[in-house]
Amino acid sequence: MEDKFVVIENIIKNNNITSTLLLLPQENVVMALVPHASLEYSGKCMLKTLSQVDWKRIKRILVLNTNHRTEQNIFYDNDIVFDDIRLNIDNEMLLYFRKYTNILNDKLLFAAEHSFTNLLPGILYFIKTNKSNVTILPILVGNYKNLIKPIKSILNNFKDVLIIGNSDITHYGNNYNYYKPIDSKLSHEEFIKQKDKTEITQIINNNTEIYEKNYGVTTCGKQVILLMMSINDFFNYKPSVIDYYKSGQVITDHDSAVSYLGIIYRNLCVINNFSVGSLPRQVCYYIGLLFDKNIDKMIKIITEIFKNKYLNLPISKYGIFITLYQITDKNKVLNGCLGKFYDENSTNTIIDDIVKYTILTIFNDTRFTNDQVL
Repeated sequence: MEDKFVVIENIIKNNNITSTLLLLPQENVVMALVPHASLEYSGKCMLKTLSQVDWKRIKRILVLNTNHRTEQNIFYDNDIVFDDIRLNIDNEMLLYFRKYTNILNDKLLFAAEHSFTNLLPGILYFIKTNKSNVTILPILVGNYKNLIKPIKSILNNFKDVLIIGNSDITHYGNNYNYYKPIDSKLSHEEFIKQKDKTEITQIINNNTEIYEKNYGVTTCGKQVILLMMSINDFFNYKPSVIDYYKSGQVITDHDSAVSYLGIIYRNLCVINNFSVGSLPRQVCYYIGLLFDKNIDKMIKIITEIFKNKYLNLPISKYGIFITLYQITDKNKVLNGCLGKFYDENSTNTIIDDIVKYTILTIFNDTRFTNDQVL
C-alpha cells in the first residue's frame, strides 16, 4: 500500500490538489461520487473530490461500488487491514441492510471487483493523513431500488456518515462498442463532451426518472448513480461538480475513451452562528419592529431579511410545524401551532417555510388570540 500512497502523493502534488471548496460552518459533505479507474487514469478526479471532505468529522464510511458482474447486492464483512491501518466493518450499518433487503456476502467477488480495489487506496490515504477513526461498509450495487430504504434509515440515524459512490461514465469507441452517430459532424472528443454535459446536467438536477430512462447507456455504475440520486430525492443535498475529464486527456486517445466525474453532495448550511431553531423567535422580533397586519407583505419582507443570513439553501420538501407558547413567570401555555406536511411539489427553502408559518401561527391560528405576543 505504501507504493500506492507514493503515487497518490505525487498526483496531489503535481496537480496542486487542495480543498478548494469554501464550506460554511455546519455545512458537511455527506455524499461523494467518484470514478473507479486506476490511479494513473482517474486518480486526480477521485482525489480532488475526496479532498473536499472534512475527514475529521467522519466516523462511518458507506462505499457504494459498481458491480460489473452481477445484478445482486453484495456486502463485505471482513475487517480491512493494510500496514498500520485497520478499518473495522460497521456492523451497525450492516444491520439496516440485513433488515430491509436480501443482501449477500461474497468475499471472492469483492476481491475481483476493481471498482472497490481501485478506490480503496484513496480512502485509506485520507484516513491515514487525517488520523481519522472510522468504520467502513463496502457494498456492491447490483439493484439500486432494494438499497434505498436501508440507506435512508442509516442517514436518519447516524449524522457522521460519508457515502462514497463510484462509477465511470461514458465508455466510448472500439473498446466499448459505442460510437457517435454516422451523420454527426462532431469530432470524437466534441461528441463525448456534449453527451457528458447533458448527462451530468440530469445528475446534478436530480432528474432520477429521466436519467434512468434516457441516460447512462454506457455508464458502468448507473445503478450506483441512480441510488445516490434516489437518496438525494429524499434528503435534497446540494450537489457540486468538483472535477470532470476524459481518459483521452490522459493518454491523448479520443477514439476510445472513458469519462471521469467527481461530485460532492452537501447538507444544509447555517452561517453567522445563527441557529435555525431560533428563527421563530427572531421572526417575532422583526414583526415587532415592522408591525404590519398585511401578512403577505410581512412574509416577503422578513423572508428577504433572513435570506441574507442563509446562503444557497436547497428546496425543502419536508413538513414543518411552528408551535407558539405564551410564557409567564408561572407557566407556559400553548398559543398557536400551524404548519404543513411533506410536499413533493414545494418550491420553498426551509427559511421560507419557517418565516411563513411563524407569521401565520401568530396571526392566523383562530383557536388562539396572540396579540400579547407582540
